[in-house]
Amino acid sequence: VACRQTDVARLEPLAYFERRYPRSPDAPTAGASRNGLTSPDPYKRHAAVMSLTNSNNPAELSRSKNSEDPQLRLAALLASCDRTSVTAEELKEFLTDANERVVLAAVMIAGESFNPSLRSSIDKVLDRATISPKLFEAWLAAASNLQPVFSNAVRSRSKDKSNQIQAENEDGLLYDLAQDPKLSSQLRALALRRLSASAVKQHAAQLAEQLDALDEVFSIALMRALTMHGGGGPQNRLVDF
Repeated sequence: VACRQTDVARLEPLAYFERRYPRSPDAPTAGASRNGLTSPDPYKRHAAVMSLTNSNNPAELSRSKNSEDPQLRLAALLASCDRTSVTAEELKEFLTDANERVVLAAVMIAGESFNPSLRSSIDKVLDRATISPKLFEAWLAAASNLQPVFSNAVRSRSKDKSNQIQAENEDGLLYDLAQDPKLSSQLRALALRRLSASAVKQHAAQLAEQLDALDEVFSIALMRALTMHGGGGPQNRLVDF
């Protein structure tokens, strides 16, 4: 289908979604016979989604969207995206789904929409009780795409390449996430790696003071950031660590 998947700051074709994020073997299978949408075979599920896309059957699409089976809800989202373009209101519903795979796909689609009005909706992902690194990476990439200046430039094709567009600075948000004790060390490390060199240098002294108290995953990311961008001051602190 024509939606996209995120991998840190990059976006790849969503044809790889099923292969990269396979369905859990113990996932619910209610209504498993419905057009192969809940088949354990990813190729059959993809074929079933394409069949649903081309069926011109709004009733079936609605049933799948409101199903208790997350696999059917995911199929409805992918089919809606490929049929026309899923609306912002529909995406907002999927972004609050209880199942992370559904939310992951919705975040990726939101990022590819380049619709900045969806930014507040994808930010609600950060309020989930648990956030996997995959979902956090998807959020980081989508949030970058939905910056108003960036998204408007992409939609208006004002530049030949997206890397020619000056993105808005989100260092404040990323720094706060890197310091958020509610997030796992893996997620804080991901946020830290997205900080600009100037932000790392600005906060180098505060970051260096945290090396002793933090766990290994974040400490390694922190040492790397400080070594590359922290300037001369924190180097002695790294030796002590």
